[in-house]
Amino acid sequence: MALPFVLNEYIYSETAKTYNINNFPGADVFESEDFSYEKIVSNLEKLHNNVIDPLRLEFGPHTNNANKMIKINSAYRCTALNSHPSIKGASNSQHKYGLAVDIQSPKHRSSLIWNWCFQNLDYHQLIWEFPERGDRVDGAGARSW
Repeated sequence: MALPFVLNEYIYSETAKTYNINNFPGADVFESEDFSYEKIVSNLEKLHNNVIDPLRLEFGPHTNNANKMIKINSAYRCTALNSHPSIKGASNSQHKYGLAVDIQSPKHRSSLIWNWCFQNLDYHQLIWEFPERGDRVDGAGARSW
């Protein structure tokens, strides 16, 4: 059972909202056709179908509503958002193309999720950010993702 792709979930950014940054796909099309709305949304849909949907089906609940066990922290970032001082994204970040997603879970340890991805998904790059911050699920303080 595939879960529906919801674009807003992949482009929403509290930083973009706070600093009035247009994080809508296509905002950077002047840089390259790789930043067109169609290309980015296509990449995000593939990311959903090949990564987020399988993760949510594995780690439930099987829904795209607010009660998520796999939460998207960041997916698409336009150039202005990616380079914002609070984000500090790499200039060649795959987030700018809609090809990367940062996730966390309020219930499942990041080590469990990372290992499941390593064993079950087809990926170009799999990064476990800040494992030294801890692998807890209590929601207190900075954690790995």
